Amino acid sequence: MPSTTFEKLPSEKKERILSALLHEFSQYPLTQSQVARIIKEAHISRGAFYKYFADLTDAYTCLYQGSLKEIHAGLSVRAPLSKETVGLYVNSVKDFLENAAKSPYRDLVKMHTLYNAAFLEEKPLPIQASPKMWAVTSLCHQTIRDILLQPKEKNAALKRLETALSALI
Repeated sequence: MPSTTFEKLPSEKKERILSALLHEFSQYPLTQSQVARIIKEAHISRGAFYKYFADLTDAYTCLYQGSLKEIHAGLSVRAPLSKETVGLYVNSVKDFLENAAKSPYRDLVKMHTLYNAAFLEEKPLPIQASPKMWAVTSLCHQTIRDILLQPKEKNAALKRLETALSALI
């Protein structure tokens, strides 16, 4: 995560750095991203970059987690799975995809799905999650991934999600 030094930066400078990160990570997989391009666009020194972030992965994680918070805003479904809530879960997947598509993070999310998620070995869901909620969350995330990778199959993927969630009831 970013250093406290980064958190204390004036908002204009912080936004300039985040914008440079977004530009870089939306165009290149993390394995091909370069600090040199980021610092040039952000108008900061290499030393400042490493004062703010431990490395490229740290900078990426900071940006990606912030983007997810923004895209997820207001989308979280907390209701237990039931016949009545299946539609809520399917709609939350649709809403996430629509929010991502309209956001400045669209290309970042796609790049993450295509390349960076596997590279980063994302953390699994907490073990304390109930088996049913683990299944619901896994199915929703997989559906998002499938649609990002095969947008023409969106309706079929959403129908499959609805059918799978209904089978869990």
